[in-house]
Amino acid sequence: MNQKKLFYLLVFLSCFFLKKVYSQTYDNGRWIDDNLTFKVVYENIKKTGELHLCIADKNNDLCIGNLMVPFEVFIYDRKDSLIWSSIWTGNNMQLKFKRKLPMAYKVNVRAKAPYVINKLTTTKIHQKQPLELIYIIQ
Repeated sequence: MNQKKLFYLLVFLSCFFLKKVYSQTYDNGRWIDDNLTFKVVYENIKKTGELHLCIADKNNDLCIGNLMVPFEVFIYDRKDSLIWSSIWTGNNMQLKFKRKLPMAYKVNVRAKAPYVINKLTTTKIHQKQPLELIYIIQ
């Protein structure tokens, strides 16, 4: 098989795989996908002040790397007192806070809008409600 045919085969298989992994519906001129969620990929807030997130598909728990949404992060202690809050653009999901937070117990991540944006196409993908995650730190 020559390189050109191999290239087209790989493109076709990639498109097929992405369609299976990441399914959306098109309604009234809008892309809609209510199977998205924030996912914690790595967390070390207490020792280094780091939190790595992604936007994932709920059905298969896979991160979708080309999606973004502006979001807020709220960090609470065991008494449910707010000890940190910040706003992020969503371009970079690897968060590094200005300091470590040894008293941290719970993280609440909330999207600022009821949609995510595909970085490659700039298409908005809507949800019924903004994405939200509540994560208890281990």
